[in-house]
Amino acid sequence: IDDQTTVPAEVFESMLRAGGEARKRATHTLMFRQPDGQPYLRHHDPESLCQAAPNSNTAATAMGDDISSEVHQPPPSTTPSLPQRPTAPLLTMRPSSACAAEA
Repeated sequence: IDDQTTVPAEVFESMLRAGGEARKRATHTLMFRQPDGQPYLRHHDPESLCQAAPNSNTAATAMGDDISSEVHQPPPSTTPSLPQRPTAPLLTMRPSSACAAEA
């Protein structure tokens, strides 16, 4: 599929609807903690976890805050590191066109 691909309008609309429905089923959302911009995963409904499993440690911590859904980082290495500087989320640049022939 490139910039010149055409599809019937009803196919396009059904694809848009299907994509919207799939996004609604997502369990977690990528969020960025303030002020450092650290990425973490937030459950879309942490209260439902508590109701589903009230005796579970995971459910108990999910109700408190978003920390329980963090993306876990590997332990820091023992090698000396460079001074820490604020890091912004890394976002890849989108190509000006998705067509490989234009590259």
